[in-house]
Amino acid sequence: MATPAIAQEAAWIVLDAHCWEEKMIDPALVLVDELVVYACRFTGSGERIHLGLCQAEDALQVTVFDTHAAHTHAGLAAACDERRETALAGVLDLVQAHLGTWGFGAAYPPSTGTCTWATLPHSPGSRAT
Repeated sequence: MATPAIAQEAAWIVLDAHCWEEKMIDPALVLVDELVVYACRFTGSGERIHLGLCQAEDALQVTVFDTHAAHTHAGLAAACDERRETALAGVLDLVQAHLGTWGFGAAYPPSTGTCTWATLPHSPGSRAT
């Protein structure tokens, strides 16, 4: 699958252009890869995922939108959320190691589906909000 590799290359170019701390580039690229790989699993063939990189409050925020819509049945929604949390356990470990945050929820317009996001502070000693 080429999408994660393309996403990582694009993220590397953006991080390098914006002089992101060298020691944080690898964790940021791992984060991009994990989120994009996961989004690809929940996005149908021919549909698009969206990757966003944003610097907010001295942290990098990575946002990925997939096309997997929220379930209307409470039991299915809870099972899907649990599956997502389990599948993204590596993301949780990574952001916790760098004192970042992460989460997911319904995508906001113009996107549809699910938005998964994570933050990594510039310096591992600072806390993202």
